[in-house]
Amino acid sequence: MIKRFIGVALIFISVAYIPIIGSIAVSSSFSVAEKGVYSAIVYGLSWAVLFLGIYWAGPELVQKLKDYYKRLKNKIFNRKDL
Repeated sequence: MIKRFIGVALIFISVAYIPIIGSIAVSSSFSVAEKGVYSAIVYGLSWAVLFLGIYWAGPELVQKLKDYYKRLKNKIFNRKDL
């Protein structure tokens, strides 16, 4: 159960790269090349955290999250489930 909770937390934490990359982009202490390298490293780490979270969360929980997303998307766009 704890492993599953940590997996879900990692899935949500994996989007933390967005403000980090933004802060790297506006920082004047890095050169353009350094900004690119650091941004790429942070982006790659976010994918690694996402995949680790998916692995630990388990396939049942990932399927449940997909179902919630599909229902929300259909509700927003007023579409019937095909």
